[in-house]
This record gives sequence, C-alpha cells and structure tokens, in this order.
Amino acid sequence: MELNELISAVKAAKDKNELEALVKAELQIDLDKRKSLDTLRAEVLKGLGVEEGEPGDDDAGESGGAAGAGDTAGLHSANEQAELQALRDENARLREENATQLNELQAAQLRINDLQAEVGSLRFQLGNPVNEQVGEASLTPPDLDEVEPREPPVVPDVRLLRNTENGRVIAWSPELAKLPNMKEL
Repeated sequence: MELNELISAVKAAKDKNELEALVKAELQIDLDKRKSLDTLRAEVLKGLGVEEGEPGDDDAGESGGAAGAGDTAGLHSANEQAELQALRDENARLREENATQLNELQAAQLRINDLQAEVGSLRFQLGNPVNEQVGEASLTPPDLDEVEPREPPVVPDVRLLRNTENGRVIAWSPELAKLPNMKEL
C-alpha cells in the first residue's frame, strides 16, 4: 500500500480495532488501545509525517474546504517563524549588550586594582597615618602584670563525710555521721 493510500485508510478507520488492524498489518506497530481513537489516529498520522492542518486532512474538508484550512496553517507557521526570528534578534541584541557590560565591568575592575596598588604605594611612602592618629599604645595588648587576678568563686560551707570502705564523699547529715564507717572531712 502506498503512503497516500495508507494515510487515507488511517483517516477512514471507524474504530480502534480497525485502526489497530491496519497499522499492525502495514507498519507492524502495536497501538495502545487505552487512548482514544482520535489520539491514536493523530499519533499514526504524525508518525507518517502528516500534520493536522495539511490540505489532505478529512476534518478540514468537512469544515468548508481543504485550501482554507491549509492557508490558515501556513499563516500560523509564518507568524510563528516571524516571532521566532524576532526572539532570535532580541537574544542576539541582549548578548551583545551583556558582552559590552562585561567588558566595562572588567575595565572598571582593572582601574580599581590599579588605584588600590597606587594607594598601597602611597601609604608605604608616607608611613601609615592611621597609626599616628590612633597611637601605638592603644593598639598593643595590656601586660600580664596589669591584669587583675580573679577572685576564687565563693563556695558555701558544706560539711562532708567520707565512707572509709569505698571512699565515696557524701554530704553530711546527723544520721550518716553516726555510722562507724563514715569520717567527717
């Protein structure tokens, strides 16, 4: 079967079973019958290289002439092509603009680096005026002798008992103090 005859037969298929038998016999392809007849038909036609709005489409012929439907499809693609070209031109313009801005930023960074180097050399020649204004003494840490010693923390007086058998230290209580193996610290 020729391509045009196969396309016509696919478009003329009345149900999924007929379309499946045709596609299996001619193209050796299994269809997914879970999909609708229109979806299956569109997928087979797309695989054969037929677009929905092409002049040979049966649906276009029923709606009032194949030539009218074909012209509309051509206009859509022409409009889409024009939009695509406009987007490409805009993209190229933005790339050029970004490249220009990048070059300006790199030149500014080079100027900043040069100015920083110049400031560094001037500081070396003049000495560091910041140290003269602040004074050297305020920048040095205090001597260790000048640091005041910290007072030990205040610990409340707690009487303790030591168990002579196991060496444990326990807080004093009158009952524990009476035991023969407890010694007060």
